[in-house]
This record gives sequence, C-alpha cells and structure tokens, in this order.
Amino acid sequence: ACMTIELPGSLPLNSPTELPTVISFQTQTPIPSPTRLPTVTTAPIPTWVTEFANPILLKLTNRQPNYNDDFSGFNQGWFYVIPDSQVNPYYAQIVGEALLLKIPDGKEKKDSMVYNPKLAHKNFALSFDFKFGKTQPDDVLRFQFSQTTGQSVWLDLSKNEDWSFDWGLHNQENSNSGTYYYFSPERINVEIIMQGNVCAVYLNHDPLGYLSNCRADPNARLSPMAVSFHLLSSTGYDASATIDNVKFWELDKVPDLT
Repeated sequence: ACMTIELPGSLPLNSPTELPTVISFQTQTPIPSPTRLPTVTTAPIPTWVTEFANPILLKLTNRQPNYNDDFSGFNQGWFYVIPDSQVNPYYAQIVGEALLLKIPDGKEKKDSMVYNPKLAHKNFALSFDFKFGKTQPDDVLRFQFSQTTGQSVWLDLSKNEDWSFDWGLHNQENSNSGTYYYFSPERINVEIIMQGNVCAVYLNHDPLGYLSNCRADPNARLSPMAVSFHLLSSTGYDASATIDNVKFWELDKVPDLT
C-alpha cells in the first residue's frame, strides 16, 4: 500500500560548525642536499581562488550553516521519486547515520537520485562527505544543480578517479576534467560554491574546478529538486554510495557579500 509523505520538521543544530578551508598553498621546503640544492616548484594559485572563492569562504568563517545534517537523527527532508508513480516522493534511506544511494532500486534503474527541497537556493556554498560502497570502477557519484529544464551544472566523481565539472544548456556544454585520488573506503570532502554566474568546486579542501559562466540565468525560478545527488551506473551490477555531514550556507543571507 502507498502512503502520502509529509515533510518532517528540521533537526536542531547542535553540532559544532565545520567550515570550508581557505586555501593558503603553503609548501614545505625540502632539506637541501650537502652537494646539490634541489629545485622546488610551487604551483601558482589559480586566480579564481583568490578573487572568487577565498573571499566567500572567509565570510563563512564561524558562521553557522543554514542547513546542517549529520544523519544521526530522523530524515530531515531527503526524498527520491519513482518515474510514473502517483504517490511521489518517497523518503530516502538513512543507513548507518549516512544518506544511502543504491542501485538497483528496480531491475532497469541506472540512476539513483536523492534531493532535499531545503537546498533549492540560487546562491550557496555546500560541503559534504561521500564514499563509494559496493560499486564498479566506472560508476559515478554526481552532484547536480538543475536551474531549468535543459540547463544544469554537475560535478561527476567516478570510482576510477576521473572527475568532470560541467555546465550544459541544451546542446551547448562547458567542461573541466581531470583525475583525483580516492582511497576506498575513506571519505572525500566536497565543497561547492555557486554565486551568480560563477561556480567553483574543492575536493578535500584543494581547488578542483571552476566555471566562469556556469548559469545562463541565475535568477530563474527553481524546482524543489534543483539540488540533487545521483549514483550513476551502466553495468547492471549493484552499486552504492553514502553521503554524510551536509552543510549548506545561503549566500544571499551573508552580509556584505558581493
């Protein structure tokens, strides 16, 4: 039998605030050899870190998140939908004090998606931890911001240590991509900043990707499912991933932030 789901109330914010880290790019200098001085190379700090991301992160220092979920209590409004169902949405699974994404929910399901309407804001900073469970090397965890139908920003992190940060509007697409390090079953921290038309992402507090024009119209009206997490697979095998320690700051409510 199917039941109508009512949105539960929010859990009180009792845990201490953990904030994104401002990148300082300090490099430890090796001890020189007695016979030869080694060459030390320092990667330049990306301009978007100093001009866009760091000023925002500094403003968030010691500022309580507008939404905070360590999944230690009841479900704070996380849902998933089943296509063509007349009783959507359904409560997402909370297992082992973490949000669970699992494939398959059905025999042909290749995309396990969860969302929370409380995160549907236009300008925000988001921090969360994740780890892959039982999954194949090419399976992907995706964070997605869907502004309108056909216009999305998404970050893909695959089990095989490839990543891509993409913006798509119909048939047009901008993309950054590369590789990262993942040591299963350790958690990975992800930080995402979206302000106006600019979007940036950090992985384990290191700069990962940046899109200078990631949203064609940042003022468009959002749906409750605008911010979502996905587990993607094309293998037909079981797969799972967990998300934990979600923290969300509404940048429109931060004073003196331009």
